Amino acid sequence: MKIELPGFPYQIFATDIIPDAQLTRHEREELAVNTLLREAFGNEARRVHDELGAPLLQIGGKRVDVTITLSHSPHMAALCPAEGKASIGIDIEAERPQLTRVTPRILTPEELDFYSNLPHGLLRAWTLKEALFKACRPLTDEAIDYTNQLGLPLQEGADAEFRDMHGNTLFSLGCFSRLLTAPVTTMLSAVYAKSID
Repeated sequence: MKIELPGFPYQIFATDIIPDAQLTRHEREELAVNTLLREAFGNEARRVHDELGAPLLQIGGKRVDVTITLSHSPHMAALCPAEGKASIGIDIEAERPQLTRVTPRILTPEELDFYSNLPHGLLRAWTLKEALFKACRPLTDEAIDYTNQLGLPLQEGADAEFRDMHGNTLFSLGCFSRLLTAPVTTMLSAVYAKSID
C-alpha cells in the first residue's frame, strides 16, 4: 500500500509485518522489505548495502540510480524511493514506554520541552530524529551528533536543520509525520533535504 504524507514529495510504500511463529523477527522484517521492493520495482528488485550499511537498490543484478530508505517496526515496514542521489530518510516506530527514558538522550532541552507537550510527541521526535539521521548520513564523512547537529522543528510546519559542530545550519530539511493506528499506534516520519549546495 502507499501512504500519503501531504507535502512530502516522494512516494512511501508500507506493508504489515505478518506474525508467524515459525519465523524470527528478522526473517519477518526481511519478507516485508522484499514485498515492498517488489511492489515498488518489480520481482527482480534486491536490496544490498554500501560500506556504511545504507541500503542500495539492484534490479536484475545491476545497481540502479535510485536512493532508497527503509524502516520497520515490529508491525510494519516502510520504503521510500527517490530517483538519483537524494537526501531522504524515513522511520516507523510503534508507541512504547521506553521512549520516555531514551528520548532525553537524543533531544536538546528545547526539543524535549516542545515534543513532550504534544500528543504522541516523543514518538514523533524519535522518528523524526531517526529519519533526519538517515537523510544526513550520506552528506558527511564524520560522525553525526544526534543531539546537537540534528535539529528538530520547534513549531508546526517548520523545517529541521543539519548543523555543523558550531551550530551553523548547513541545510534545511522538510519534516512530515503521520500517526497510524492499526494494528498498534505507530508513527511514520519522513524528511528530505530541500537543497544541498
